[in-house]
Amino acid sequence: MQYLTFEQRVNIEKGLTENKSFSEIGRITGKDPLTVSKKVRLHARIKKRPDSGYTNQKRLQMDE
Repeated sequence: MQYLTFEQRVNIEKGLTENKSFSEIGRITGKDPLTVSKKVRLHARIKKRPDSGYTNQKRLQMDE
């Protein structure tokens, strides 16, 4: 298993926010792009969107 230093993790996060490719991030961190993509996929946190466009307020009105 390959471990990443704190600095490498920060560089990956910065690269992702700047929409850089895994290849570019790999060059910056000195890691293989495949390693970068695996780590990102393994530790990604996905933000969930509200389903079907209804807000809580609309749901409350429908329930009444």
